[in-house]
Amino acid sequence: MMLITRGRKTGRERTTPVLYLQYGADLIVVGSFGGNDVHPAWYLNLEQRPEAEVIINGERRRLLAHKVSPEEKEIIWPQLITMYPNFAVYQQRTRREIPLLRLSDQRDRGPVS
Repeated sequence: MMLITRGRKTGRERTTPVLYLQYGADLIVVGSFGGNDVHPAWYLNLEQRPEAEVIINGERRRLLAHKVSPEEKEIIWPQLITMYPNFAVYQQRTRREIPLLRLSDQRDRGPVS
């Protein structure tokens, strides 16, 4: 999908292709950045401004991002590894814990924390 965020420094719209996992009505995205030791820019943008848009098969949706809890990650991570095994390789490459974000239509879930 294409993930559209607002740049935390420039305020400009940024579009990034990302893999996602459909998780009920929500979408899960992985801040892996190929196993680099820093978070991807789109993740940092969503920390500052959790509002995002996505484009999937030509359909555009407005969503709100929040960080997946460690308990939720234990359940979701194996599904992500099944979908894309390189996520496990990326986690081994980096010293940071790769974060997962849930993108949801529900505004009451709260921002990335």
